[in-house]
Amino acid sequence: MSAPRLPLVLQVADIRPVTPRMTCVRFAGTEVLDYAAGSCVPNIKLCFPHPVHGLLLPDPDVSGRYQWPEPEGRQLVRTYTVRRLSRENAELDVHFVDHGDDGVAAEWLRSAAPGDRLGVLGGGGKSIRPAQWYLLAGDESALPAIAAILEDLPADASGRVLIDVADEHERQDLRHPAGVEVEWLYRRGGASRLADTVRAAVLPADRSTVFAWVGAESATVRELRRYLRTEVGLDRSQVLLIGYWHRGMSESAYKAAADNDRDPAESSSRPGISRTTA
Repeated sequence: MSAPRLPLVLQVADIRPVTPRMTCVRFAGTEVLDYAAGSCVPNIKLCFPHPVHGLLLPDPDVSGRYQWPEPEGRQLVRTYTVRRLSRENAELDVHFVDHGDDGVAAEWLRSAAPGDRLGVLGGGGKSIRPAQWYLLAGDESALPAIAAILEDLPADASGRVLIDVADEHERQDLRHPAGVEVEWLYRRGGASRLADTVRAAVLPADRSTVFAWVGAESATVRELRRYLRTEVGLDRSQVLLIGYWHRGMSESAYKAAADNDRDPAESSSRPGISRTTA
């Protein structure tokens, strides 16, 4: 299967609520199959339309690097998790979280309808590696990734999942192995307890059996990286922490300033999880 020619344009087929603050947008069509021909999971980079000029997509040069004819286009790119990919039905689902702001995605989603189009610049990224015991922790921005990871775990997997959300209405029914415990943390207008709850979690005595994945706000990610690697003693190969957002910054500014708090040494030992139903 050959690599797709990027960028592509995907068409919206359906939009439905998942919870009061999360919306599923389903893309469908042959372009989904074109996208799925390359490195398409766990992440997808979507380009949103300019409010006046529409989609401002770049052109790849001879080296494959994108050249933007309009500089504004670069600021309209956002990264999301591929929640579901069905090659059989040529469908791709992305879950959008309502952060209560006026960001690029939020403005688009308010008026989005079937038939609308978004640009796709690429996909891929790192995922978890095999382990005997998993710790997954994140807020609602990371919930689509956590849900997809859980569905990909082997049936005999063990571990603990901590999910920080606004309130009980944001809770979702997640499919997960029987040996994995899922705990929901409700802010109810208060501060996040995610970092404190991770610190209080009881981990296996044999630390070599553990893999930890965290996706959350920048400060939480930086705190938990120090905790897991310095205090708990996990090796870089046993963790993957990603800043999904930074308070007071757009995604493009956060990436430019800190590359989403990534550590290049935290890597997967296997390809990204499939997210596929066929």
